[in-house]
Amino acid sequence: MKREPIAPVYLDMEAAAQYSSLSVRTLRSILKEPGAPPAIRLGGHGKILIHRPDLDAYFARHKAGGADALDTVVDEVMEGLKPGRKNGNN
Repeated sequence: MKREPIAPVYLDMEAAAQYSSLSVRTLRSILKEPGAPPAIRLGGHGKILIHRPDLDAYFARHKAGGADALDTVVDEVMEGLKPGRKNGNN
């Protein structure tokens, strides 16, 4: 009896990048933004895991939906560029 493959619930950076069609570098930048999907770091310098439903929810919030959605994204980016903020964080 052949078993069906199990879809992972947590994705490492490579899998999350492939899943989202983004580069690992772009995904790392996204994880530094306010409102980014939470990530889990295993160990002090270990593997980073992202809960796939959290990644899906992040993309759903940033789905292009006309001028209003674009305005929201631009406002978020501009907020992160304000003086005194490093990498979009306080």
